[in-house]
Amino acid sequence: MNKITRNILVIGGIAFLSSFTTVKVNQIFELNQIQWKAEDMIQWMNEDVANGRINEESAKYYTNELEEIVDQIQKLTHNE
Repeated sequence: MNKITRNILVIGGIAFLSSFTTVKVNQIFELNQIQWKAEDMIQWMNEDVANGRINEESAKYYTNELEEIVDQIQKLTHNE
């Protein structure tokens, strides 16, 4: 009986840890997706300025906001 209880606890612990790890990995992946999209948008903003589609002052405002997003995501993913 003692072995059965111990085995159930071990299996339960493994299941709990694997589900926690899967959720964490998914969250980090989603944060990386957001970061990559923000970095793409910064690049697009720079291209739009170079092509005269948007003025430099407006682009700088949006770029700064996007860079803040990237910084916040990096802090979150590097503290995990």
